[in-house]
Amino acid sequence: MPKLKPLTRLCDGIPIIEAKEPLSIEVLAVDKIGADRKNPMKCVFAKACNRLFDGIASFYKHVAYVELPDKTGKRKSYVNRFRLKAEATRHIIEYDRTGRFKPGITIELLPPPATNALEYLRQQKHLDKRGPNMKKYAKRKPMRFDTSVRNGTGSLNMSNFHTDSDGDT
Repeated sequence: MPKLKPLTRLCDGIPIIEAKEPLSIEVLAVDKIGADRKNPMKCVFAKACNRLFDGIASFYKHVAYVELPDKTGKRKSYVNRFRLKAEATRHIIEYDRTGRFKPGITIELLPPPATNALEYLRQQKHLDKRGPNMKKYAKRKPMRFDTSVRNGTGSLNMSNFHTDSDGDT
């Protein structure tokens, strides 16, 4: 297998690394001030991180990026990538759809497992494209997408797509 070039992921000019330890964040009613639905950097969860850590925070459906200070309170030179628990994902979906959340909830951020690390996912995607048994796909029917929930990839959420029986959207 050919060696892949090093991956450089940036969040506002700061490199992203995988988190090593879990993190708990309490979301308060004050975090709703200036918060926007469906905006990963201005939602109530990101505002809670800004209040607690005074750094960059971005929350998506299954992943969160948080800039944490070191023990002395200085900014580190990287942003931590966390995996969200299913409960936190439900809170984000509810907030994106309704604009409501329960003040005082605690969101648990977990370090991603090795099989969900950015570098591992990139290698798997590279192998899938170069595999000897590539499938030939027929032209797909037009789809309608659920745009009510962000997914963190910059594209539409395709988990809840619908097609009509005649193929029209």
